[in-house]
Amino acid sequence: MTTTDHAAEQISIEDFQVEAASWLKENAKPKVAEDGPAPEWGEGDFSVSIFHNLEHEQEQNLLDEIASWIQTKSEKGYNAITWPVEHGGRGLSQQHARAYSRLERDYDVPGRHEAISVTMGLMAPTINLFGT
Repeated sequence: MTTTDHAAEQISIEDFQVEAASWLKENAKPKVAEDGPAPEWGEGDFSVSIFHNLEHEQEQNLLDEIASWIQTKSEKGYNAITWPVEHGGRGLSQQHARAYSRLERDYDVPGRHEAISVTMGLMAPTINLFGT
């Protein structure tokens, strides 16, 4: 777990959005509008696939990109906004986390992978809640 240099804080969602938007501008590239047909449900960014079907090297590259982005976000507590500070989060509300997610959608950041989603979305919160 990454050590963070911020204590649990009370910050309004509006102030948090300003801070997060500034951080994203410094750490990620904005998405560029693509020419071509409108996106279709189930394709590209709108894919509903649960599991990837990638060659080993492609999957490893994707996991490496995701891990690097998670590390970058973790250094500021943006990877686990609702988690306690002592576990690398910000100790903020679900509304703060949703606000960050809305901002991040406008940036070209690595996608998701089932291994990360299960680990960060299911296992880690369960251990945080029930672990000793």
